[in-house]
Amino acid sequence: MDNNKLIKLKLVNYKILPTCATCQHGQFGLASWGTCSLVSYKHEKHSLTDRQMSIHQSGSCDLYVRDKESKELLGAFQEFI
Repeated sequence: MDNNKLIKLKLVNYKILPTCATCQHGQFGLASWGTCSLVSYKHEKHSLTDRQMSIHQSGSCDLYVRDKESKELLGAFQEFI
């Protein structure tokens, strides 16, 4: 990473928060909406069968576990987690 960029990011207290986008339970295609592989519920409007919880990449919860692949994707930005 460019040293000037790193200095500026630190100056503004830049952070990457733990969100569904970097959680091992988040399942996303090309859209920002996806599902959580860990949390399911019974959807009474459509059916009473269990279904995975719909989630957005920018969401988060107490069950967050950082995805190993996010380390590779974030590269030098890992230090901001």
